Amino acid sequence: MKKFLLVDDHKIVRVGVKHLLKEEFSSCMVFEANGENTAIDILKKEKIDFLLLDLNMPDSDPISILNFAKTIYPSIKILILSMNDAETYAIRFLKLGVNGFLNKGVEESEIICAINIILQDRTYFSDEVKIILAKSLQGQSIDNPFEKLSSREFQIAKLLVEGKSFNEIARVLNISPSTVSTFKSRIFQKFEIEGNSIAALISIAQKYNLV
Repeated sequence: MKKFLLVDDHKIVRVGVKHLLKEEFSSCMVFEANGENTAIDILKKEKIDFLLLDLNMPDSDPISILNFAKTIYPSIKILILSMNDAETYAIRFLKLGVNGFLNKGVEESEIICAINIILQDRTYFSDEVKIILAKSLQGQSIDNPFEKLSSREFQIAKLLVEGKSFNEIARVLNISPSTVSTFKSRIFQKFEIEGNSIAALISIAQKYNLV
């Protein structure tokens, strides 16, 4: 019996996806989490086979959830289901080991198709992601500065853009505020941002659809 975990802060999304899963896999168990803390608690208690993960949730870091899940269950399947821009996120998360990346706006049939393909130990590439991968192989997406960031730098850049303080970021990522400050300096250096203008970082993030 398959065990699915839906991690999304919107209940209506969880209800809809749960209904799809129950229709396709009648005997499956579906657990729900509205953020990182609940997701981690469930992963500690249940051997989850398949994780469906949103990328934009309050006080939650999807990379931390992903890393925790893969650490305790190396064979877990992970599908990103998010409204976030695939151009900025898809390749990064595929490199981190997810098995597919889908926009929430796709047809229900494509979600089920992706899940079934991933359950066959394959990676699901939507048409959108195929185009992005092709551009990447041709060197057409190098101009995106967020591609220069490490996973930790990317996490912190995203949280800074969301308006989080050093202390809030430190709490979410379980690091010290001074470490956050160090990473912020590295990010600003890579983006060639002078001074401490978060507005400049937000402007870059908007240009590349990070927000």
